[in-house]
Amino acid sequence: MDIHLTQRLYTAIIKHLVTFSSLEGLYNMKQLLKTSLLLLPCIFLASCASTSKTADTQSSSNDETTVIATTKRPATEQPIDPQYEQAPAAVTPTNQSGIEQYLGISNIDPVKIGEGSFFTKTLMHGLTQSPVEYFYRPDKATVVGKVFFNHIAYHFAFDAKQRSTLRTTSKQYLSDFENHILSSKAKNTYKVYGNMTGEFSWGLFTSGNRVKPKTSIGYEFEKKSPYFTLSYWPEMTEVNNSIEENQAVLSEKITLYFTKKQLAQLIEQFDEAKLNELTIQNSVEVEEGDVY
Repeated sequence: MDIHLTQRLYTAIIKHLVTFSSLEGLYNMKQLLKTSLLLLPCIFLASCASTSKTADTQSSSNDETTVIATTKRPATEQPIDPQYEQAPAAVTPTNQSGIEQYLGISNIDPVKIGEGSFFTKTLMHGLTQSPVEYFYRPDKATVVGKVFFNHIAYHFAFDAKQRSTLRTTSKQYLSDFENHILSSKAKNTYKVYGNMTGEFSWGLFTSGNRVKPKTSIGYEFEKKSPYFTLSYWPEMTEVNNSIEENQAVLSEKITLYFTKKQLAQLIEQFDEAKLNELTIQNSVEVEEGDVY
């Protein structure tokens, strides 16, 4: 509207220039110029407001398109990867004592297979890196990441299905990273790669409390840097041997943050061929007595 008004104003000025020789035309010209000078600031402000509104609308539209495109990208089906069928079976403990059988304690020791780290987030300190030791438990066919939070040991377990899921989703994340699909403005990116049933246990001296919570797989931005994330949601404990006298307790929400390097350290522990070798090494054949 302001552009049309300016055009009409200029047209009127040119029209009156034709009759400039007459006193009436001169008078009208003076009046028109006065009016023009008064209206010009208003026209300028209106023009700026209109331009700003248009720019904001376009920016908002672009942002919305980015969010929709990112959040609606199809999540990877879980689990689909070549190694899943090669996952080792659990080794049955042998020669257990009566007390071991009664308590369900395995006499097969965990095997340390690697080290790494990841970040957790607190309100006081933000992202904090924690070292983690990775073990393989042949009796459970699980990879376990052991880490200490406030002097309490936490064990994050990954069975064959969970390992397969993370191999697949980590590949998708790295592809999205390289192709700049990750967006700091998108919503619900913490679950963009889907959900799985996770597992972790904790305790002051032993892992007496165990939960299998819903676990979201995705990414989050922290200070302009993306991190691959595993979000373990609160869940009631399945096993509780702590001082609460076997009363079920609600676990806390825990999110693990991984850089690309830390994620590679995690996935490296999920090599099924290597885990199969460890399974064979820890499978002890029990000899039978000689026939006499």
